[in-house]
Amino acid sequence: MNGRLIISESGRDRIHELYDERTVIGRGVDADLNLKNPAVASAHCEVKRTATGFKVVDLETTDGTKVNGQLINQQTLQNGDTIQIGEVRITYLGESGAVERPAKKAPPPPLTLHPTDAQGEPHRFYRHEQKRGLGSGPKAALILAALGILALILVWLGRSIPNEEPIGRYRDAVSMLDDEAASARSIEQAILILEDLPPGTVQERDLVHMIETAKGRLFNLVGPVMNQEAQDEFTRIMQYYKSHSEDIGYLQGQVRYFREHYPETGQLVQLEETLEEVLAGGPEGKKKWSEAQQFLRHALKNADFRGAFDALTKLEGDAIMVRAHGPRIATYRNTFERAFKRHFEDMKARALSAHEAGDTERARRIYAQLANVGLEPYSSQAKTLLNSLGG
Repeated sequence: MNGRLIISESGRDRIHELYDERTVIGRGVDADLNLKNPAVASAHCEVKRTATGFKVVDLETTDGTKVNGQLINQQTLQNGDTIQIGEVRITYLGESGAVERPAKKAPPPPLTLHPTDAQGEPHRFYRHEQKRGLGSGPKAALILAALGILALILVWLGRSIPNEEPIGRYRDAVSMLDDEAASARSIEQAILILEDLPPGTVQERDLVHMIETAKGRLFNLVGPVMNQEAQDEFTRIMQYYKSHSEDIGYLQGQVRYFREHYPETGQLVQLEETLEEVLAGGPEGKKKWSEAQQFLRHALKNADFRGAFDALTKLEGDAIMVRAHGPRIATYRNTFERAFKRHFEDMKARALSAHEAGDTERARRIYAQLANVGLEPYSSQAKTLLNSLGG
């Protein structure tokens, strides 16, 4: 059967069926699965069908792609795995093995219109062998016409006579869903039957409606039970962690456990937020990161490159900040380096124009400002240009 993805974004869940060999996930308009979160790249990752199931491949993004909390380049997906892209969580549901496609039948041997002798050579007819009646040419034409008519009849019969086996399975699924006292297991089995029906068994629109209705009914059955179990587990975890706050590894393991057993619960969100806060150094670390981001955005807007690179150097030297926000810090550095490269070329052109116009002092000030940023190799180039002016 095909796998499916359950996307949790902005407090809402939706389902995406993996019918295609390759599903690109991203924020761009060309993505097969479009996400709205600003932290998601235009083409962030892709889910590919393989001989052993499905695998997710990161498309060389800056923030990266996580599976069950771990950054990956590519990884085969198992049932229940959670893909994290920015603030979006995607849960994979499906079998690990890919459906094998039946091998194509060999084409039939070509028809021969001429008889052959025992050695395989074309048989020659002589006058004394000729018989009255139709010649070989008309006979062959009649045979081909008869075969064509027979083929059309077989095609018509194939379309007119329904395949009883898929219809029987469809009726079984409908019977399960008509039972108002059906268990969650029965409803889940009916959904699997409906999703595995070959195309054309029933109208596609009716089939999709039946599956979505059954999934909603299944969620109403298992949701309260799962939420209560999740709440009990969450209470147990937080009670233990309250007296063992130094055991970050324990908290990380419990988050992985929740992602596997309670993937669509509010308690998982609370655990993830708690872990993120712990990794960031608690409330003080969270405040420090918020202030750093605000300063960097202001610096980019006002071209304060010296202040930005000083702030990034401090963040990169803070082990807690790197552990909690390493990919984001690297993204900020790349952004500022690209912006400064453009700024450097623009200011260098202005300095050259000022020097040609005789305003050497203005050119000297521009080169001094560029050298003061401290980003190599641009600072060295600016110092060389400044020294070339003399004085």
